[in-house]
Amino acid sequence: MRKIPYTSSSAILKVFTRDFGMASYIIRGLGKKGRKSAIAQPLTRISFTTRENQKPSVNTMSNAELVNLSNLNTDPVKGTISIFLAETLSRIIGEESADIELFDFLDTSLDYFEHSNSYLNFHLILLIKMSRLLGFGLSNNRSEHYRFFDLENGNFVRNQNSGLHVLNEQRSKAMFMLIEADDYGAEIKLGNQSRRVLLEDIVLFYTLHMEGLGQIKSLAILQEIFS
Repeated sequence: MRKIPYTSSSAILKVFTRDFGMASYIIRGLGKKGRKSAIAQPLTRISFTTRENQKPSVNTMSNAELVNLSNLNTDPVKGTISIFLAETLSRIIGEESADIELFDFLDTSLDYFEHSNSYLNFHLILLIKMSRLLGFGLSNNRSEHYRFFDLENGNFVRNQNSGLHVLNEQRSKAMFMLIEADDYGAEIKLGNQSRRVLLEDIVLFYTLHMEGLGQIKSLAILQEIFS
């Protein structure tokens, strides 16, 4: 999820693991190029060993390998989405205990992202789907009478003026299409302007439901990519 420089040839990697949840490890022999450099890139899926059988504070990572070859860091759009998601996930996932359901969800999702050519809405749909696992999912109760999405309560309401964070009808309809998406490859016709606005709405939704989320610095960079 995150790399923190440690020495000239090593770094501390913040990694989301299946067994221990979010944990930090020292990786040594890290150059600017090559296999180990790729291991430290955002959202890269890796396998590794460590000497401890319990969750470490900062333990040493050994035998680190890429799970599979990926184009996340050679495709500029995928790379920027990866940076944004890595920062967002590192803020959302606490350093507590293992969350196998969330880990498996992200692992399956990233497998799609790595191999698909239809990914422009991936980050939007992932954040919506993940919110359900975190306990504050968006409701799909849209109807003829409930056409405006309320970010604060996570559902559609009758009146756009019923709250401080209620979207207009056009943005609410686009949000509904994302909520309804069965998979990441769902055909949702969105322009880049709509993607930028929807991402801001979804980030605000998370901010309203997760105390201390803070400013996501890479959001502005991702928005620039879709300008």
